[in-house]
Amino acid sequence: KIVRRLRERGLGILITDHNVRETLKLVDRAYLIHKGEVVYEATTNGLWFVEHAWIVVVLPLISAALILFFGKRTPGKGAVYGIVAVGATFLFALGVLWHFVEGGGPYEASIEWFTIGPLHLELGILVDGLTGVMLVVVTSISLCVHIYSLGYMHGDERFGRFFAYMN
Repeated sequence: KIVRRLRERGLGILITDHNVRETLKLVDRAYLIHKGEVVYEATTNGLWFVEHAWIVVVLPLISAALILFFGKRTPGKGAVYGIVAVGATFLFALGVLWHFVEGGGPYEASIEWFTIGPLHLELGILVDGLTGVMLVVVTSISLCVHIYSLGYMHGDERFGRFFAYMN
């Protein structure tokens, strides 16, 4: 009965195990069934953005380095690097948020950082709905501040350094 309803809606695949995240890499929509009813629906819309959310942190760091090393030699003293990087992170944050708007679930990944005897440390990332909202809020405000600062700091002798610090 459920399979028929899912097919009538034109929906992808029916999954009855708990390994939804691994299965989502192969399909675009999955369902967790319990006692004959759909209890969880997951989608991969925007999953690429969620899996690569670390880029939101790396882009401003790269632009700060570019401004520090090449800012004086570029038109506008490197402010364009900062504004483009923050604008790109804002668009990226919208992609992360879209994943959760479409009903996607949280994403968690970690790598082993190091182990010393019984001490085992991992470096990881957890991206959920709150993370998506906060990424959009912080990057949008940061983009507005960067654009405002372009005019506010115009003519200042430490213009490039200011943008490098701000990133």
